[in-house]
This record gives sequence, C-alpha cells and structure tokens, in this order.
Amino acid sequence: MALLDELRSASDNKFKEMLDQFVTNLIPEIKDSAAKGYSGYRVRLNSPGESRSPLFNNPNFLSELQKDIRLEGLEISIKKDVRQSAVIRQMNWTERYLHINWTTK
Repeated sequence: MALLDELRSASDNKFKEMLDQFVTNLIPEIKDSAAKGYSGYRVRLNSPGESRSPLFNNPNFLSELQKDIRLEGLEISIKKDVRQSAVIRQMNWTERYLHINWTTK
C-alpha cells in the first residue's frame, strides 16, 4: 500500500471511530434533554481546546451523522452564529453549533 493510501486509510478509520464514540455519548444527552421537556439539543462545535476538532471539522461530519441509523428520524443541521465582542466593537467571531431536533413540524 502506498504511503498516501495508508495515511488516508488511517485518517478515515480514526474519523469513523471518533464519530461512533461521539454518537454513542450523544444519545444519552439527547434522551436527557427530551426527558426535561426540550424538543432539541445543540452542541457547540468550536469550543477552545476542543479535542474533537478533527471530527467536527471533517467535511463529511454532518452527512455521516445524518446517515447514522441510531439517529434516524432526527433533524440534524449545523448552524453558525456570528458574535460580536461587547468590549471591542470591531471584534467578531463565528460560533458553530450542531442542532438536533425531534419535533414534528
């Protein structure tokens, strides 16, 4: 196997492993949110020092989540929220959130 193929395979395998662990940990959080009467759940994707950044920044992250059979029927999207500093007016940043919704429209 060529080095490039080996690197891509290792990266893909790690992505799949991280995604599986993320979904496994996410399900109890979603259930807890529903038990409290909420109709959705959100996860901040760009927290400082986030160890799951390789997962969240993968271009396939959202589509793979949407295909996961364990999350079937849930509306899953990524939303961006532009924030502005209250102290420094010219300082803006974008926060990314994974939104999961289970209400019917």
